[in-house]
Amino acid sequence: MTAKQVGIPKEKFPVGDWVNNLTRFLEKIDLSAEDLGVWYASISSYAYHWQQFKRDKDPSKVVGEDNYFRYLPHKKMIFRITSQDDPLDYLRVFAAALTTGTRLEIS
Repeated sequence: MTAKQVGIPKEKFPVGDWVNNLTRFLEKIDLSAEDLGVWYASISSYAYHWQQFKRDKDPSKVVGEDNYFRYLPHKKMIFRITSQDDPLDYLRVFAAALTTGTRLEIS
């Protein structure tokens, strides 16, 4: 898969402590204002979507039945980094994994 950023996420939600620690590390690195803007928009969007995804939903709303739909995080994910990858991109993957509690194995 080749993912491509097409715009800055609009949805926002407060991020967790682990992601805040990663943010403090990133603030010490000389990133452009645009990169920092993408970072902050991305991590707050991950937190927003995680709040939405972890809730049980019953979209069918059939009377007398509970037809819950839910997302479950992967227990473990393998993530491969290549020399062509932008460090900000894989740091955003790390932030998404920290937000959802997904264990990453990095290769």
